[in-house]
Amino acid sequence: MLTGRPRTHDAVAVGAVRLLSISDREFRDLLNRRPNLRDRLLAETAERLIHAADRLDSALCLSVPQRVARFLVAGIERGGGGPSLAVRQTDIAETLGVTREAVSAALRRFREARLIDTRYRVIDVLDPDGLRRAMEGGAAVRIDIAATRHHSTLNARPLSRDNATTPPRASRLMPP
Repeated sequence: MLTGRPRTHDAVAVGAVRLLSISDREFRDLLNRRPNLRDRLLAETAERLIHAADRLDSALCLSVPQRVARFLVAGIERGGGGPSLAVRQTDIAETLGVTREAVSAALRRFREARLIDTRYRVIDVLDPDGLRRAMEGGAAVRIDIAATRHHSTLNARPLSRDNATTPPRASRLMPP
C-alpha cells in the first residue's frame, strides 16, 4: 500500500471479521491527519523489520538446535517467564523454516539433556539457562548433547573445517 508495489501476501480469516477497504490516497490522508497513528504504524513496521532481520540472521548463522533453543527461550520470555509453551512442532518448524523432523530431533536432544520436557502440544522448559547456553555461539559453535543413563551434558565446541556444516536456509520468512 505504501510502496506502490503489488501486495506480496494474503491474509486468511479464521473467524468472523469486519473488513474496511480504503484507497492508497485515503490511507495516506488518514496518516497525515493522525500523527500518533502514523507513529504507531512506523514503530510496528520497525519492529517487524528487526524481527525479520533477526530471523534471517538465525537462518543463515545458527544450527537448527540453536534456533529451536532461541525460539523456546523467546517464547517463555514473551509469556511472562512461565515454563510452559503451548505449541506444536509443526508450528515451530514453519516459523523457523525447517522441517518438523529437524525440530523433533532438536527437541529430543534437549529432552535427553533434561533442558525440556514435552507433552501433547506443550513444551515445558526445565532449564532456561541451559537453553540459553545452547543458543550461544552463533555459526562458530556446534551443539552436541550427549545423554547417559544417570545424567546429560550440553557441550558446545568450536567448529573446525572437518566438522563444519552449513545450516539449511529458511524456505520463507513469516511475519510475526
